[in-house]
Amino acid sequence: MSIEKKDKLSLFVNFVSFIIIVHTAREIINVSHYDRYLFLFQHLPPDKIPWRYCLSMSFRFVLFISGIGILFRKDFFRKTLIAICLLSILSVFWRHPVAVMENIVRDMSEKKLLFGIFTERPQLLVRSLLLYTYLATLAWSSFLLYLFTRYNVKRQFIKQSEQ
Repeated sequence: MSIEKKDKLSLFVNFVSFIIIVHTAREIINVSHYDRYLFLFQHLPPDKIPWRYCLSMSFRFVLFISGIGILFRKDFFRKTLIAICLLSILSVFWRHPVAVMENIVRDMSEKKLLFGIFTERPQLLVRSLLLYTYLATLAWSSFLLYLFTRYNVKRQFIKQSEQ
């Protein structure tokens, strides 16, 4: 691989890491509002919500730290990110339950934020949100798996860990 391609790939890995860090930081801030989390997951038994919340926040913190570790080309964090992506794909339906989307749409409806066809058919919005969330999670996780398991990307991390 030419030096120019290596530099572009290295920049791209940095760019993706930056996206992971910024997006995860935004998610940590959003999820940190425990009252909102209680509202979204009200369908769960009350004693299960704190456990799910801790697991959710832990997941996000590990992802955030992995994004930083990837910037420093630490192979441990590349492997951690791969594990997180596999876990995200396997747990996509558990992480984004229908009941949460129904709570979001109900909240939007109460605040008069629905418009057009969604005012008459809020279930259509629930299905649309679910489809978008599932596809976005699967696509992003698959992309990250693809990127961070490529030989030329792996090589950046392995060379760094040998030094």
